Amino acid sequence: MADTQHLSYTALALQIKTFCVNGAADRAQARELMNGCLQALASHVKNSKGFIRSFSGTDVRLVVLPEYFLTGFPLQESPAEWRDKAALEVDGPEYEALGKIA
Repeated sequence: MADTQHLSYTALALQIKTFCVNGAADRAQARELMNGCLQALASHVKNSKGFIRSFSGTDVRLVVLPEYFLTGFPLQESPAEWRDKAALEVDGPEYEALGKIA
């Protein structure tokens, strides 16, 4: 029988403010909003992990974020408009930032 203590870990379900890109004038402004969200996320994850470690003595190994946390969800944009504002580039700066946070 497996030792379940080695199979357990601490997870964090994190709700954060979304800087919705719907009102962004263009792709550049949408990226600025996403960058603000990523900066806030980095701070929240770091602070939450520190609190959990000090409170429980365990490290967080999984952080769960809401769908659309980085962009908000499409409202009245066409698929092309939404893609231009909200789609991330593979290996782009947003993925790099998320990797650093992780």
